[in-house]
Amino acid sequence: MDFSPSNHSLSVGEKVTYINKNTAPHTATAKDENFDTGRLTKDMSSTVTITKAGDTNYCCKVYPSMKGKITAK
Repeated sequence: MDFSPSNHSLSVGEKVTYINKNTAPHTATAKDENFDTGRLTKDMSSTVTITKAGDTNYCCKVYPSMKGKITAK
């Protein structure tokens, strides 16, 4: 259970689509609450727009050991 890829380098305004390919439910939730996909079950997806520059750490609310980072400029 992990984000793949777990680290992204993007520009402000770009979008990221998270797709759950696992049988367990997951979220992609920014630690600073800048985005939250909500609970995604198998084959569901959610697209978020990156709205600020800098590093944004995120995790899964269901499985907090799943972590990632977006670096935006």
